[in-house]
Order: sequence, then C-alpha cells, then structure tokens
Amino acid sequence: MANIPADDVLFEVAGGGEPSVAKAPAGRSKVFRHYDPTQSFLLPPSLDDWLPEDHTARFIAEVVDNQLDLSVIYDSYVEASGAPPYDPSMMLKLLPYAYSTGVTSSREMERRCHVDVAFRWLSATVRPTTGRSPGSGVVTSVPWTRCSPRCSPSVPKQDW
Repeated sequence: MANIPADDVLFEVAGGGEPSVAKAPAGRSKVFRHYDPTQSFLLPPSLDDWLPEDHTARFIAEVVDNQLDLSVIYDSYVEASGAPPYDPSMMLKLLPYAYSTGVTSSREMERRCHVDVAFRWLSATVRPTTGRSPGSGVVTSVPWTRCSPRCSPSVPKQDW
C-alpha cells in the first residue's frame, strides 16, 4: 500500500487481521446432484401429479364437469360428416382458464396446450388447432350462451 500514490487510493483499508487466503476453485472435484435431461421415464408421467390440488385449472374443470349442463351443445351436432370436432367439454375448460390467466389469443391457447402444464392437463394433452384463416378458429367457436342459462349474462334472472 505504501507504493501506491495517495491520489490513486479511494479509501483507506484497515490492515489488521490475518491475510486472506485465496481458495482454489472446486471445479471438477465438486460433486453435483445428478442431472440428465435425456433420461427417460420408466412409466409415462401423469400430468395429474404435476398440477397442484388447489390449482385454478382443477376448479374450472370441476365446474364444467359437475355444474354445467352441456346437453344443448352436444345436441347441436346434427351432422356426422366432416372431421371429428374437439370435445365441447374440453373447450369449455380451456376458454375460461385461458381468459383467467390473461390469454385471449387462440393461437396462444394452442401454444400453451403444448408447453404449459395446466393447459395441457385441461386439454388432456390434446393440442387444439386454431386454423390459419380469419374466422376459422376452432378454439373460440364454442357457443357459450347455450351451455347453461347461468353462463349467459344476457338471460334474465327470472328465466333461471
């Protein structure tokens, strides 16, 4: 410290105590926890185990499965021609969960069904497609007002 000019020193450091001992980096000799991203599962993983019991997605699924009358929606499918549609129950689970998490884009819902555990759990690992032309969105084509009188705010309360 004596060799350094006074102008180059920002503050004085007390010189008492033991000199610091430089520690050698552990590097390759340190034992880390096992990490192998390519390891396969012995059995396929259950998404049910990955989603907490008190998750919002479970609540929405329970409401759709146990509280809503979806018979009107199922009865609206009169033609058996064309490609099989997505199950309305699944779609009615995805839409309110997506909107409750701030996802309003049908393409983002489609992406989340692939990468997000809650969306994947609600869709049972099905990845609904949106279509790529305007107006052909499958994700947003569920007739909400037909599922139950309680779903539609436009139905007067006396008709419930």
